Amino acid sequence: MEVTVLLVDAFTETVGKGNRAGVVLEAEKLDAAQMQAIAAHVGASETAFLLPPPAADTVQGGVPFDFGGMFMPDAADMLVRFFTPTMEVPVCGHATIATHFALAGEKGIREANHAMETGAGRMPVLIGTDELGNPEVTMTLGEPQLGRELDAVDKAAIAAALGIPVGMIRSDLPTQYVSTGSQVIIMPLRDAEALHGMRPDFAALGALAPRLGCAMLYVFAEAGDDVPYRIDGRMFCPAEGIDEDPVTGTANGPAGVYLAAHGMLPDEDTVTFIARQGYAMGKEGFVEVTVYRFSGSVVAVQIAGKAVRAGKLRLRVSPEGTVTPLP
Repeated sequence: MEVTVLLVDAFTETVGKGNRAGVVLEAEKLDAAQMQAIAAHVGASETAFLLPPPAADTVQGGVPFDFGGMFMPDAADMLVRFFTPTMEVPVCGHATIATHFALAGEKGIREANHAMETGAGRMPVLIGTDELGNPEVTMTLGEPQLGRELDAVDKAAIAAALGIPVGMIRSDLPTQYVSTGSQVIIMPLRDAEALHGMRPDFAALGALAPRLGCAMLYVFAEAGDDVPYRIDGRMFCPAEGIDEDPVTGTANGPAGVYLAAHGMLPDEDTVTFIARQGYAMGKEGFVEVTVYRFSGSVVAVQIAGKAVRAGKLRLRVSPEGTVTPLP
């Protein structure tokens, strides 16, 4: 069969910046092996496949609240599956932004509130427009959860794999597991110079994943007062076939939970900030993160961003999963 893959750069308005995703808007005839083969051929950090919604009794649920004008419809109206070049993952922030940006462009949607079923549960996604009428997509992530803090031995192993002295890791803050549907290790560094100067050993990082029980590592530094973003980050996931991801919604969302939990955000019920990622790769992008608190605890996190169409691929896919480019 013939398949069209839209290429979308998310968290940017400049082609070649941000994080590229493949998007297949009509994937109902593809099986998992074919999806995986397409994602491997596309070579983006994730490719998203849009499918009809699952039966109502299979919906896993999600954040059951109304935040920022978004709500959770009674049933999912789409199923989206996400594949890296080597494996399926439960959910992907930048590919969600890309998928709904593509829907807005291809279907002429200007305002819509969707319920997207994923491997991490059901999540509301809002298609809106900015002050210039350009599409902007907001995604509510899964339930915020703070996990355990890493010990000195694990932090030393990560520092060695990153090629930095242990002393560059902040000692006044923990290195900690955080989840909003997908688990990520959040590690704070002393300054952005150390962040951008890292030369990681990706094989060593990948080898640490089974021991740590987590494939995603988000390393960040606080930004100065003279820039519009609050934190600067880098995200590594070599165990899932992604050495370094340019801009990661499902890492910056948990980073918002982390910042709120450790007193790094204003003590308000709703706080929005900007996170920058991808600078060291020449793919700078920006994620708008909104954290919602109730009685002092984080109860929901949203990520939002813009995107830009970067092209498309026409492919022929055999029943066995062989992918052939078409002119």
